[in-house]
Amino acid sequence: MQRVTIVTPTLNAGRHLDACIASVRACGEELAADGLDVRHVVIDAGSTDNSLEVVASRQAGLDAGQLELHAEPGIGRAAALNRGMQLAGGGLVGWLDADDVYQP
Repeated sequence: MQRVTIVTPTLNAGRHLDACIASVRACGEELAADGLDVRHVVIDAGSTDNSLEVVASRQAGLDAGQLELHAEPGIGRAAALNRGMQLAGGGLVGWLDADDVYQP
């Protein structure tokens, strides 16, 4: 199965993260039928809102590695994106900002 990693950098985007994560999960379910495994990596650049809690609540019930949260306080959004790309480690990689969603 080929892996697709979606990287989402975030900084104080808690109000948007739930919809973002839900859209990646929905696309992941569709892509699984085509033999693709979707991994979502969220890199938090030091949020002071509820961003960490939103991701943690979405992780409940998922298999390990489907939704990963990496807290990197103080690095900024651009550095958070770069860090996520490093963690992706190959295969297909996509970038989705925390305030965006994938359409079905």
